[in-house]
Amino acid sequence: TMDSLFCGYRCMDDVLQMCQEVCRVLMPGGCFLEFTHGHPETRLTYLRHPSLGWTVEHVPIVNSQGIHLYAITKNEKQTNLTGLAMDANMKRAVKGTVTLQEVRDI
Repeated sequence: TMDSLFCGYRCMDDVLQMCQEVCRVLMPGGCFLEFTHGHPETRLTYLRHPSLGWTVEHVPIVNSQGIHLYAITKNEKQTNLTGLAMDANMKRAVKGTVTLQEVRDI
């Protein structure tokens, strides 16, 4: 899923929006597994964005031929600040105004 979004014109916005939507519908304590060809240095910036109320663990896969697994667990309690940040970033992502530099700065 994430790999195909990275091929698009607005990839940074689309990937952040995908993560925010997954976080929104995931139940507290729920787990989301992301399989990707992306190395941690290219994926964790997005997966650990502060607007997301979850924790991310890179799980190495032996003999995977370049496939990486990220185990993502939604936090039991989401603070109001995290929720507000998520809402604000979602609106900006929909408008296409989130930049790579903004993601890197966080």
